[in-house]
Amino acid sequence: MLKKLHIVPALSALLLFVSCSSYQSVLKGSDFKKKYEYAKRYYEEKNYSKALPLLEETMVYVRGQKDAEDVYYMYAMCYAGVKDYQTAYYYLSNFTSTYPLSKYAEEAAYMGGYCLAQDSPRSQLDQSSTIGAIAELQSFVNRYPNSGRVNACNELIETLRKKLEVKSFNSALLWYNIEYYNSAIVAFKTFLNSFPDSRLDAEASYYLVLSAYKYAQNSVDEKKKERYEEAIKYYYNFADRFKESARLKEAEAIFNLCQKEKDKLNQN
Repeated sequence: MLKKLHIVPALSALLLFVSCSSYQSVLKGSDFKKKYEYAKRYYEEKNYSKALPLLEETMVYVRGQKDAEDVYYMYAMCYAGVKDYQTAYYYLSNFTSTYPLSKYAEEAAYMGGYCLAQDSPRSQLDQSSTIGAIAELQSFVNRYPNSGRVNACNELIETLRKKLEVKSFNSALLWYNIEYYNSAIVAFKTFLNSFPDSRLDAEASYYLVLSAYKYAQNSVDEKKKERYEEAIKYYYNFADRFKESARLKEAEAIFNLCQKEKDKLNQN
């Protein structure tokens, strides 16, 4: 019985060695039909790292032939499979341009947007790929409104938009924290216009009031009155829109300070 138990791992190791040896032999060989057969098998087994180099060589062989479309699609999808999302997007985008009527066109278009979404960085970093992903996914929804992938696209778009919201809000808050109050006003107004239904809208509106007050407070005398009036206007917008906000009392205190300062200026 003990001998049999030792045979099993030894046999597994032998099969693995034979398999690896066979793969290397096909990869280094010149039989492109065999390369294609092995590539398809590895692709179906989701062994994308092994399928990739075989498909790369096969593409040269099948160029201009009926199998070229299948090979290119698998090649692009393999990059998605190994999570090289930028390269995958590049090839998937090329695929949809080259084969717009392909049976794979819908899946390739979705996967292109999906790969850009997966490549989207943390909200603190540059969000160019996030913006590109949203555009790509929205384009898919517009092109294939009846696709079973539409809900998945909309969920991804919503997630990506939240990331842009956080990036935009934090950028505006940074201007406030470093005391560039006019820049903060512009940034918070831009945020509110860009994301009118954001969960951060109340906080952004509050900081808009606060930034405007600080800006007025630090202005030259001849500019103070109009800038306090601007802060008061932002307060009224805030109080009207966010009646239940936890920031309402703080905003009201800022409003009272603005009124007090404005009254002083009117007396001078």
